[in-house]
Amino acid sequence: MGNLDAKRFVSGHGFSRTEREVKKLGALALMKLRSRKMFLARIEGTVVAAARHPTLAGCRFLIARRLEADGTAADEPNVVVDWMGAARGSTVMVSTDGDIAREKRGNNTPARMVVVVLVDAVRQPAVGQRSMA
Repeated sequence: MGNLDAKRFVSGHGFSRTEREVKKLGALALMKLRSRKMFLARIEGTVVAAARHPTLAGCRFLIARRLEADGTAADEPNVVVDWMGAARGSTVMVSTDGDIAREKRGNNTPARMVVVVLVDAVRQPAVGQRSMA
């Protein structure tokens, strides 16, 4: 194996690809691998569905509002899939890339936004202080 195979790109979900695999997929795939997105949200309620895609049988659907940097909720709600057991009023981290749902429920699942973390606390540095991250 050459040096290209030795270097691996690891996403936020533990999937990895060699640089050679990424080059085969092209620049758009590389941008997608680097642009995995998550956001904090507050759970505001549930969605009841009489009929659903077969790959989503047994899943809970929740109404979540994205949290802005100052802690306020955004205007537009999102419907998210939850396997973590989030309760109303909980702060959660939501993944928007869909890989988690496809890995758990199959490649043809229509789910994209999934609760991946139940957040205990959010701490931000005070104005004028540098973050240690």
